[in-house]
Amino acid sequence: MSTFDALIIPERDHWSVELCADRDKQLEGIALAIKNDEPALSVLSPYAPGMHGEILDAPSLVIEDHGAIRLFEHSGDEAYSYRSLLLAGDNDLVALGVERSGGFEAYCRDWLGLGTPLMLTPQAAADDDPLTTRCARDARFIDQVVTHADTSQGLNILPYMGTWDLWQLAGKIATRTRAPVRVVAPPPQLTRRANDKIWFARLAQSVCGYAAIPPARTASNFVSLCRLAVELAGAHATIAIKLPDSASSAGNLVLDAELLRDISWQALHDRLERRLYGLGWNGSFPLQVVAWEQVLSSSPSVHLWIPALDQGRPLVEAIFDQHTSGLEREFDGARPCQLEFDWQLRIVRQAIDIARVLQYLGYFGRCSLDAIIAGQCESSAQLHWVECNGRWGGVSLPLSLNRRLDTATAETTPMVIFEQAHQQLPARDLKSVLQMLEPWLYRRGVRNQGAVLLSPGRLLDGTGFEFMVRANAVNSALRIGSEVANLLENN
Repeated sequence: MSTFDALIIPERDHWSVELCADRDKQLEGIALAIKNDEPALSVLSPYAPGMHGEILDAPSLVIEDHGAIRLFEHSGDEAYSYRSLLLAGDNDLVALGVERSGGFEAYCRDWLGLGTPLMLTPQAAADDDPLTTRCARDARFIDQVVTHADTSQGLNILPYMGTWDLWQLAGKIATRTRAPVRVVAPPPQLTRRANDKIWFARLAQSVCGYAAIPPARTASNFVSLCRLAVELAGAHATIAIKLPDSASSAGNLVLDAELLRDISWQALHDRLERRLYGLGWNGSFPLQVVAWEQVLSSSPSVHLWIPALDQGRPLVEAIFDQHTSGLEREFDGARPCQLEFDWQLRIVRQAIDIARVLQYLGYFGRCSLDAIIAGQCESSAQLHWVECNGRWGGVSLPLSLNRRLDTATAETTPMVIFEQAHQQLPARDLKSVLQMLEPWLYRRGVRNQGAVLLSPGRLLDGTGFEFMVRANAVNSALRIGSEVANLLENN
């Protein structure tokens, strides 16, 4: 039985927002203009013709590979390696790029009741290739997947992100199996663009108007980078230089504008170069220079499912308020949006418009759009779109997991996400963690509320943790989460 049912894909839109015919025609025109400028956006071949836009009633190959995202955890993806298991069930396949954690697999099976997928670990590569590349090079891995697809008479490939390497892997599997194969992800070039901060900024402006993003410029070389940084620093207290293909806050260099004023061009060049290389920059352009605005009340994130064009318009599953810390706004949690209804409706309408253009371009699969509400006071606050996550992520994965845990009560059981990184905690084994946290943990058939561990990586090596809490109210979830975080940090 496929995991691609109401447990993974939302059955309905939670917002009754109509898209009138005239506006829809405008959005289609925007997409057509973008596609004319870059025809490769919607191209699937030669990798996987006929493998898009439909979900099979068949098992899934679930694979989480961050190799296409700069500054992510490329070395085995240790911190997030097991999140993909949260989307898998009986008869599914999960590709894993790190050493097996039998304890976490047993936790997902016995505590969460997620079933028993087949875990596949491709051979390690000397050059530390991304997981998808390792899978494609491992003949035994391909043989196992093909045999499973043949036996099951079909296979869905559910990736974290529809990269070029992933589509090549899918094509390699498809040419070997007699069964149909479907990839639940956008075309590779559209995936790349959707996750590019510069490309998305232009898209948001095309759809929602010039004021839809923070003041931003694009630097094509170091001379323009210095010039644009000084220009924005003249009008804003803080600016940021962003690597366009990085995830979360990892690619943001945030600078006090005072440091960029009354400084020589050579000193500015040297300072920016030193800081960027220290961040992990590889010297490539373009880079985005943006005003780092004061967040007034919220950093909303809209979570969507974008079906194939002939299967209906994009569905808004939820809006979450993201919680961040530090000047770089590093993600450390999220909860259901607390904004007034009018604000949420405004956010949803613009998100649907942006997603509809993506859909006209050929987008298919999970997507989330991040924004900020910026300004000094509510009367002048502005909604600014800052990023598209054309992939699964730290909120959409738990969101789908919450539905899997209890379909009947998922809509009335809110969840809150807690995440901490860069900590210095004692290394632990999972058994001791479960014993310590047991009174606070969700357990299917025993306790319908409580915390759910999302990945063992940071938790076991002592560098942090990721968990969600499902409860009958947001405040209850926050209270439980605080207790769990306190236990992890102080024991």
